Amino acid sequence: MKYKIGFCGGSFDPLHRGHVDMIMQGASMCERFYVALSYSRTRDHIPMEYRYRWLRNTFRHLPNVTILLLEDTAGDKESYSEADWERGRDEVLSKIGAPVDVVLAGEDYEESGRFEALYHCPVIYIPRNGISSTLIRQNPLVHWNWIAPAARPYFVRRVLIVGSESTGKSTLAKNLSIVYDAGLLEEVGRDVCDEAGCEDTMVPEDFTTIMIRHKDEELKALRTSRRLLFEDTDVLTTLWYSGYLLAGEDEKKKLKDLAEAVFAVNRFDLVLFLEPTVPFVQDGTRNESIAAERAACSQSLKQVFLSHGVNLHCLSGDYTSRFLEARKWINETFAITEVEK
Repeated sequence: MKYKIGFCGGSFDPLHRGHVDMIMQGASMCERFYVALSYSRTRDHIPMEYRYRWLRNTFRHLPNVTILLLEDTAGDKESYSEADWERGRDEVLSKIGAPVDVVLAGEDYEESGRFEALYHCPVIYIPRNGISSTLIRQNPLVHWNWIAPAARPYFVRRVLIVGSESTGKSTLAKNLSIVYDAGLLEEVGRDVCDEAGCEDTMVPEDFTTIMIRHKDEELKALRTSRRLLFEDTDVLTTLWYSGYLLAGEDEKKKLKDLAEAVFAVNRFDLVLFLEPTVPFVQDGTRNESIAAERAACSQSLKQVFLSHGVNLHCLSGDYTSRFLEARKWINETFAITEVEK
């Protein structure tokens, strides 16, 4: 290796492929390479804890890379003085415990001579290749390929598709996931219901299983989804069905408490509600009494979401019109198209 101790710093807000390239180059040319994560509790867009884990999990396979935390207490970047830069340098050197032999920095600092003056050592400037944290923050989905893989789950946008029975939720969710090359979380309740035999023979534990398993599967799906995650049904829908299918009030109360707790930590960026304007299809598990009162049941389910402050975009008409309307809402909401740039 050419250098004994190397260093680079930044806010990594968010971590992107340019950062990854720079740190990997630094690690390859230095016996020990230090990465200073600069953070401000008042100015950062993304909390430090997320950015730290992105760095740690991206480079944990490189034993010579060490992540340092460097708190920035300046009021704003515009008022950042030479004294602030020198204070930061002194803290970096104190944490490392030795002089720095080389600094790596983005090419946008090349004309400033700042790092040469601060560290009195060679500085290697890494091309940015057009990658920008600012542009990523403005629209992460458009610049998805720039984002470091470890950081991508943070930026996945969640689209929830809900409606009463046999409104085409599963088919629409699958179609949209294919069109947008995105993640898909299928309805967990279908498998649990199948294990029970049908909806009429489900017990309270089945609904608990659905709520917990659905949340667990969502967290897993976020790790591998590209840009969007389409979710078929959610905890409020499960809560509504439990109230309709179960008789015991104590059981309903326990399920309601669980559903409310899960709902409190859920986040959906777009919710599409499917009206019962397509033919009812009996697949062997669906409740005929719900089928007989489709309009009333749909309105009741819709009210559950509205009472929880959920903004619904209602889709009606036939399968084709709803598919096209869903794409329109997605493209407008996230400023993207089906084809990733």
